[in-house]
Amino acid sequence: MNEKPNESGTQAESTPNDQPKKTAPKYAATVKSYDYEKTNGLFVTIQAIVIKDTERPWIQRFTGLETYSQLARSKNVIPNASSMETPLSFVTSFLNTLPCIQNGTGTFVFDKEDLSSFFNGYAADGSRADRTISRCISSVTAFADELRKKYPDQLPFSHEDLYQTVSSYGPKGCVQKEVPAFKVRTDGITRISFRDIPLRVIPVVLNEAWVHDPMIFFAFLSQFCGCLREGEVMSMRGQDSCFGPGMILEMSEDAFSHVKIDLTKNYVLRPGLKSQGTIKRCRMVPIIAPYLKVFQTAYEHHLELRETIPYDHERSPLFVDRNGNAMTKDAYRARLKVLIKQRVIPALQLSKDPDLVLYGQKLAANGFCPHQFRHAGTVALVNLGASPQEIQHIRGDANPEVALHYTNDKQDLLDTFRNAGDTLIDFLFNGVFSLARDARS
Repeated sequence: MNEKPNESGTQAESTPNDQPKKTAPKYAATVKSYDYEKTNGLFVTIQAIVIKDTERPWIQRFTGLETYSQLARSKNVIPNASSMETPLSFVTSFLNTLPCIQNGTGTFVFDKEDLSSFFNGYAADGSRADRTISRCISSVTAFADELRKKYPDQLPFSHEDLYQTVSSYGPKGCVQKEVPAFKVRTDGITRISFRDIPLRVIPVVLNEAWVHDPMIFFAFLSQFCGCLREGEVMSMRGQDSCFGPGMILEMSEDAFSHVKIDLTKNYVLRPGLKSQGTIKRCRMVPIIAPYLKVFQTAYEHHLELRETIPYDHERSPLFVDRNGNAMTKDAYRARLKVLIKQRVIPALQLSKDPDLVLYGQKLAANGFCPHQFRHAGTVALVNLGASPQEIQHIRGDANPEVALHYTNDKQDLLDTFRNAGDTLIDFLFNGVFSLARDARS
C-alpha cells in the first residue's frame, strides 16, 4: 500500500495510533415498554423490540420482531411486562451481536453458527446460573424458529437444525419432547441460588415484620400460603374494590372454610400508570385448608391496619404505602431489604441457635428477596402432600417440570423437616397466633 511521504522525502512509518480503531456499534436493539390503562381498569404493557441510535436518545425504527417471540405468539392477550421482558431481553442480546443490527444495514440474516457462537459467549460469561443460560437458549431458539417460518429463504436453517427430540421421565412415564439442539461450554460450576429458608427463620422474619413494618407482614404470609410472586401479591385488592372482590371467601361459623385469591386480571391499583406489579400467569389461587385459620387471623389484622392509613377506597389496594397509594413491587423489595438488614440479621446473629446464627451470616453476605417466601411455600406444599399438578396450578408455572423439581426432591425435604424437630405449620401457627395475642393484650 502506498503511503504519503513526509517533508524529508522519506516514507512515514505507521504507528499504533494510525491503526484503525474499533468503533462502537452505531445502533442497538432494545426492548421498549408502553404502559396504559384500559377503560375497564385493566393495566396493559405493550413491549416492542426497537432499534436505537447509540449516539442519540431516540428510536431509529420499530422492528416488529417481538411478534416472533414464542410466548407472544402463544398468548391471546396483550403481553404484560413480567411475562415478556426477560425473553425479549434474551432476544435483543442476540440481535446486538449481528453486524446487520450494529450497522443498521437492514439486511437481516443469520445462521446456526451465529446462534451457537452467541450461546457459547453468553454461557462463558461466568456470572450466570445454569437455569438462566437454559432460558436464554430456549427463548432465542424459539425466536429463530418462528422467524424462519416467515422468512425461510433468508435464514439458512431448518426446524430440525434447531431442535432435537429427547426422552423425559415424569408422572406419566417416558415422554418425547423437543429441546434446543445447542451444547454450550461453561466453566463447569453449578450455581445454586440462595433461596432456602430454614424453618426456624420464618417466625423470626414474621415477628420482626409485625413489630417494625406490619404492612408487609401479611404480604410475606400471602406469598408463603399462596406461593405468590412479589408482583402478584402487590396486585391483591380488597373485597370492596371497584374491580370486584379480591378474594372468594366462604365462611363457616365465622371461620374461613374456602379462600381463593383472584389473580385473573391485571388491574391498575394506583394512579399515574405506575404499576404496582403485574401478574405473570393469571389464575385463581386457592389457600389450602391447613393454612385457612392462620390466613384469616393475619388477614383480619391487616384490614384493621389498612384502615389507619388513608387509601384509595375505590380501587382498594390491599397493600398501601405511607402515602396511601398501592405499594409497588419495588417499594416492597426496598422495605424488605431494610427490615432484613436492620432487624432480621441482628436478631439471627444474637440467637442461641447456631443454625440461625449461620443463616444470619449467609443472609448478610447474599441478601434476601421476597421470592424466597414463594420458594418456602412450595417446599411446604410438597411436605403437605400436594401433587405436581396442584403445585403447578397454585404457583402459576407454565412449565410442569418446575413442580417436578420440587417433588423429585421430596424425600430430602422430608428429612430436613424431621431434623428440624417440628413441622413448618407448627412454626407458622405459633408465630402468627402469638403475635395476634400480643396485639390484643
